[in-house]
Amino acid sequence: MRKNHIRIIAGDDVTLELSPYDLTKGRIMFRHLPDRQRPPGQGYQGNRR
Repeated sequence: MRKNHIRIIAGDDVTLELSPYDLTKGRIMFRHLPDRQRPPGQGYQGNRR
């Protein structure tokens, strides 16, 4: 189980990882800061185990 805590507030842009079995459940993977762009190659990676 992951133990990191990503602090967010309403209106933040985030990247989610959804469960392939239940699309109503997921986890926040990354909070995008407003002045930072996404690094190249950091798009959707699929399930990484």
